[in-house]
Amino acid sequence: MHILCGTCILIALHFLLRYIETGKRSDYVFQWLVFLLGFGVMESMIVYPAIAAAYTLLRARSVSSARFRCSARRSCSGFCTPGLCRTACGTYSLHFDTSLFSTLATYWKWALVHGTGSTTNS
Repeated sequence: MHILCGTCILIALHFLLRYIETGKRSDYVFQWLVFLLGFGVMESMIVYPAIAAAYTLLRARSVSSARFRCSARRSCSGFCTPGLCRTACGTYSLHFDTSLFSTLATYWKWALVHGTGSTTNS
């Protein structure tokens, strides 16, 4: 997954460089399509707008880096807005109650007493 995420970042960066050289809107669109598809691979793709903004700011001032910064803000706001995030329920949700201590005690028992890391109750 990490290799595929890195590949998506490089492909998106490739289309950014082509957009800077040619100015073709299709390259700009492909860049953002690869960026969005990269989220299906891994959430680490969130770093791409920062990479694109930094590149345009440092190396390609002819292209409006404000455009990339605004796009980065818009793309990040959709993922960082608490109202859009669904709360997990069941086994994978976070539980902060008194059962935390009994769970911690169970893990310590498994790790230290049994010595094998076995999950069976004896």
